[in-house]
Amino acid sequence: MWGKDLYEHLDYIYRKAARFCVVFVSRHYAAKVWPNHERRSMQARALHENEEYILPARFDSTEVPGLRETVGYVGLKNHSPRQLADLIIRKLGP
Repeated sequence: MWGKDLYEHLDYIYRKAARFCVVFVSRHYAAKVWPNHERRSMQARALHENEEYILPARFDSTEVPGLRETVGYVGLKNHSPRQLADLIIRKLGP
C-alpha cells in the first residue's frame, strides 16, 4: 500500500469491498485513531445494508461507539486463534 492515501483506500475497503469485517474489540482498539476511522466506515455500510457485516471478536468488554451490545460476538478468552479462524472460514461459506 506504499504511496496510497490510506484514509481513502481503507474507507473504500470497509464501505465497498469487504465481505465481512472482523473487529478485534479491546480497550486498545477503542483508543486508536485508525481503528476508529475504519469502524466509522464499517458502520456507514452496515447502516445501509440489512445483513451481518461487522463481526466483533472481543478481548474485553470495552464499549465501542456505535457497536451495540446486541450484536453477537466471539469471546476471545474462550476461543483459540485456530477456533476463531475456523469460525471465520465457516462464516465465509463454500
